[in-house]
Amino acid sequence: MNDNSTEKFADLAEHLKKELNLIDSDELNRMKKHKAQMQENFKKGIDEITLDEEDYLIIDEIVDNLPESFFKEFGVDKDTLMNADWVDLEKKHPEAFKKFLKKLTEHEIATVVGDIKVSSNEPKPLRENKPIETLLKIFYQGKEEEREDACIQLEQRFFAQTHDCQIFIMKALLTADSYTRRICYLKLLPEWWDDAIIPDIERNWQTYREPNCLRVIAHRFPLDYVLSHEFEIGETDYLSLCLRLASDNDFIIDKYRLSRKEYCRIIASNHLHLDQTEAEDLLFGHVLHSLTDGYQPPNYYSEFWEKKVYYPIGEFYDNYEYFLSLLLNHKPSLTFLPGMQYLIWTLSNTGNTSTIMKFLLWNKRLQLNIPGFLSKEYNQADTIQLLKSNFKTYLDWSWEQLLKLAEETFPIDKNIITNEFRDADDFSVIYLKDYDPF
Repeated sequence: MNDNSTEKFADLAEHLKKELNLIDSDELNRMKKHKAQMQENFKKGIDEITLDEEDYLIIDEIVDNLPESFFKEFGVDKDTLMNADWVDLEKKHPEAFKKFLKKLTEHEIATVVGDIKVSSNEPKPLRENKPIETLLKIFYQGKEEEREDACIQLEQRFFAQTHDCQIFIMKALLTADSYTRRICYLKLLPEWWDDAIIPDIERNWQTYREPNCLRVIAHRFPLDYVLSHEFEIGETDYLSLCLRLASDNDFIIDKYRLSRKEYCRIIASNHLHLDQTEAEDLLFGHVLHSLTDGYQPPNYYSEFWEKKVYYPIGEFYDNYEYFLSLLLNHKPSLTFLPGMQYLIWTLSNTGNTSTIMKFLLWNKRLQLNIPGFLSKEYNQADTIQLLKSNFKTYLDWSWEQLLKLAEETFPIDKNIITNEFRDADDFSVIYLKDYDPF
C-alpha cells in the first residue's frame, strides 16, 4: 500500500469514527478513569473532604445556634469554638475536627423554643423644655401649628418619661396623623407595650385599616384575642398571624398561602424544629426550583464573589498570592444560588443540622467533580496574557457543569418535593438575615 493509499485509509477511518460516534481506546480509558474518580468522590464523607472558607462560614452558622450541651463531648465551650480559626483548628487537631464534623452530620440539634426578646435599648433622655402635661394640653387644644410642634416633642421625649406618662403620650400620638401613627406602631412592635392601649389600637384598626396596626394586634394582643380573631387577621396579614401562632400546637400553617422565604421567617423566628423529610423538602426543593429555572448567577455569583475577587489595584499587590489562589482554585458552588444563605441560616435556627450538612457534603462532592481552571479536562491554556478572558469563560463553563451534575446526582427523590409555596419571592436580591416577627 503506497503512502497515498495509507493517507486515504486514515481519512476514511477518521470519517467513519465521526459518523459512528466511535472513540479510540485512549479516550475510552480516560472516560472510564474519569467515571471511576467521580464515583470515588461521591463516596467520600464530610470528614474526608477538604473544606474551604465558604464551608467554614456555613459551619459558623451552625455553631452559633448549637446548645452548650453539644460541646461537652469535645471538652470545649461554645465561645471557644465561636472565636476559633477553623483552618488552624483543623491543622492542629485533625482527628477531633473530623469527629466534630461527623457529629454535626449525624445529629439533629433542636433549638429550644423561647420567647421573642424585646430590645431593652432606649435612647438617652432629651433636654426637657415644656412639661409633658403642657405639651399634651397643646396637642389636644392648640392651633394646628402648635399641635404639630407638640406632637414632635412628645414623640422625641417619649422614652425619657415614666411608664404611666408614656401611656398618656402613646394614647395621644395614636390619634395624630398617619405618619405619627406609623411611628407609634413601629415603636409598639419591638420596643414598648402596655395592654392599656388595646382599645386605642382596636379603634385605629377599625377606622384606618392600616397594615402596621394589624401587625401590632397579631404580635402584641393577648393570645385569646388573636385566636378569637384568627380569620380576620389571617385574611389581611397571614404572615403576621403565623409568626404569632406558629408555636401553638393547634395551629396549622398553610404553606400554600406563603412564599418559601415567608415560611422560613416563621419557623426561624419560632425555632420550630422540622422533621428530616420536611427540612430536606424545604432546602433541596429550593435548589431544585433554581435548577429547573436554569438560574444563571448575575455578575459572576453576586456580592459574595465580588468581595473575594475584585480587589482595588493597591490591595492586589499586597494580596496577590491570595488572589491567585482564589483564581486558580475556584470552583462553582450551589451556595451561589440566590437565597441559599437565608435557607441555611433558617435551618440552623430550627436545629436541622443534618440537613445543612447533607447539602454541604453534596455540594463538596459536586465541586470535586468539576475540573479546575487549569485542568486537562477543561483544556485551558495557562498563558498569563489570556488569563483574564480565559477565566471569565471558565466561570460560565464550570457553572454549566455544576448545574448539569447537580441534576444528575440530586440527593433526594425529586418526586417527593411538594413545592407547596406560592412563587412570589424575588431571589435575585440578597436577603438579610432578619427573623424578627415584626
